[in-house]
Amino acid sequence: MLRSLPEKIYQNITVEMGNKQRKIYDKIKNGLLSKIGDKKIKRHKANNEFMKLRQICGTLACLGMKDISASLDAFEDFVKDNLYGEHKLFVFAPFKATARAAYNRLLKMKIKAVYVDGDTNHRDVDIYRRKFQTKNSRYKAYVGTIDKNKEALTLTNADYVIFLGKSMVQKLNEQTEDRTHRIGQKKVVNIVNISNRDTVEESIEEKILLPK
Repeated sequence: MLRSLPEKIYQNITVEMGNKQRKIYDKIKNGLLSKIGDKKIKRHKANNEFMKLRQICGTLACLGMKDISASLDAFEDFVKDNLYGEHKLFVFAPFKATARAAYNRLLKMKIKAVYVDGDTNHRDVDIYRRKFQTKNSRYKAYVGTIDKNKEALTLTNADYVIFLGKSMVQKLNEQTEDRTHRIGQKKVVNIVNISNRDTVEESIEEKILLPK
């Protein structure tokens, strides 16, 4: 049956952080590297700092600051260039603040979207899915976090899957993108990965995800 599915096309968009985002990122990165070099940090604290670096790649809103994000700026540009006709988007991120910021940006662009994260109850998830999947629905984007949208979900109305950061577990990334690449999908599925140059996102892709 899988042979009857349309193909997937993969696209990588790499962006440069702006000055403020880069300054905060580098400060945390250099502090972490220094502590690791001096063996002055425990593993769980190092993991927390590493997580913070990943969050900053999404948006500074992850730190409770204003939504400043090179990758979300690129996301907006991509949407403006590609969201026309019958195209629809499945957009997700590993962190709530990034997913929520992407959703808010779509709303500011007057694009109808639904949003689902770990706090969304099962009943509402089904309601949002049906809103998105209904034929001729005006909802053009389904946005959420990977933890809530990696399985038990069919979104064959979407033909664009946009990663705003990836899970460090490749199987979860594959499960998430396959929410659109299922029986019933009639269009080519475009998998778009937006990432920041010279950051942990590149390292995760090159050293963890690609080798698998």
